[in-house]
Parts: sequence; structure tokens; C-alpha cells
Amino acid sequence: MKELYQPFFTTKSLGLGLGLPICKWIIEAHGGRLAAKNNSGGGATFFIELPIAEEQRHDRPVSDSVFG
Repeated sequence: MKELYQPFFTTKSLGLGLGLPICKWIIEAHGGRLAAKNNSGGGATFFIELPIAEEQRHDRPVSDSVFG
């Protein structure tokens, strides 16, 4: 799991290993967090947490912020 977000680390024969590091950088630059966990049957599940902007917190309900 430590190598997962390292640039140029890939498990795919034609992979570049840049997608997850770039996604993590963008998410963290916006105050969020990217996490992953292994699935028991193979593969992984990724979770993204992003903060709600302060002005949105007071002006609109969360459902409006998330869905449009």
C-alpha cells in the first residue's frame, strides 16, 4: 500500500503509474483525502473525502452542494 501513491509505480504492463499520485495531489491540494483498502475478492476500493467550502456550508443545504 505504501507504493500505491508513488510516482511511476504500477502493476500494469502498460501503466505509467501517474494516475493515483496526480489524483492524490489534486485532492490534497483542495484539503481532502484519498484512501484505499484492499477488497477480499481482489481489487481495491478508493475513498475520497473533500471539505465543503465555508460559504456553501451557510448558504445552501448539503444536498444542493453535492447534487447541483
